[in-house]
Amino acid sequence: MRIAFINFTGLRPTGSWPETAASMVRGLRDQGHEVDVIIPSVSHSTLYLHARKAMYKVVGQQFHAERQQSIAQELARSVEKQLAALPRVPDLVLSSSSLPIAYLRTSLPTAFWTDATFASMLGFYEEFSNLSSETIRSGMEVENLALARCDNAIYSSSWAAGSALSDHRGDPAKVHVVPFGPNLPTPPDAVATARSIAERSRTVCKLTYIGYDWERKQGDLVIRVQREMEKRGVATELTIIGCEPKLDKPHRRVKVLGLLNKHSTADNDLLESSLRNAHFLVVPSQAECYGMVYAEASAYGLPSVACDVGGVSTVISDGCNGLLFPVHVDAGTIADRLVGIWSSGPAYRALAHASRKEFEERLDWSCCIQQLLTILENKKLARIA
Repeated sequence: MRIAFINFTGLRPTGSWPETAASMVRGLRDQGHEVDVIIPSVSHSTLYLHARKAMYKVVGQQFHAERQQSIAQELARSVEKQLAALPRVPDLVLSSSSLPIAYLRTSLPTAFWTDATFASMLGFYEEFSNLSSETIRSGMEVENLALARCDNAIYSSSWAAGSALSDHRGDPAKVHVVPFGPNLPTPPDAVATARSIAERSRTVCKLTYIGYDWERKQGDLVIRVQREMEKRGVATELTIIGCEPKLDKPHRRVKVLGLLNKHSTADNDLLESSLRNAHFLVVPSQAECYGMVYAEASAYGLPSVACDVGGVSTVISDGCNGLLFPVHVDAGTIADRLVGIWSSGPAYRALAHASRKEFEERLDWSCCIQQLLTILENKKLARIA
């Protein structure tokens, strides 16, 4: 197929979304499809948007410019112009966000593939807390319109899909779940992964934390887990990647690598080494829409330790490619389960190999894209019929 891909990851992209959108495009092209990338823009005055945001900040509220109907309309007009300028008419339109779809006028089949609805984010992340009534009203309306106008609304988790149905009145025939793959330049092959699992230390249990938002991802809890494991007689090393937290005191066997750039050879080598040699990825976020890092860990045969919130349970199957805990779990409970698994070499290796199997069968981008294409092609055929 020839696909027009709308790459919109926010007015000021942050986090892993730009990489995720790039992975979508790469995955589609790897399977032989032609992809025209459309990057929508808006002409609204930056000064005007800053002024609105500042006004609401005075009263302790947040204002999201990109959730305003006027911005969504501009995004749609920008997409329409770029669609009209394409040398060949595409078979369908796929977007990395619902926002450009809400007011899009086209006869082509349209779909979006994202990780959350607007309603599911309210109060979930800090940046979606204390929103102005204007933002909430407009955000709900735009999301409702996108779901009504699209042919397919595809979400990375059952949690997000459920919100589309219950909070935004989505049509069950349109709403689908397709997980995301890992944002890795080159995932390790099966042979290399099996070798790294076999070579992991049996004298020191190595934990890795990856995340830039130390508070939301409960980094302090990870520190406490490491301490509890040491109290239980297991030498435990912790590597912190993605941030440089201010620790209250020096900790034995805690190594802080800070923010690593996957596009830097040296940094990527450090990241890969940490994933290959660790026994567990421990990122017990108290709010998480999906968690790309868990899919990345599975690629390395690295079991993930996480809290069962948001869309995490779509990525991690408890006891298969990781361990899921309640969001208010105490460090001792996590430590007990990790010590029990790590202390048995066969039990640990079985979990590690099962993690890699989950990647190969469900979380590799090739698998995810194939699921996506089945949905898109079925809709295309239905329209032709």
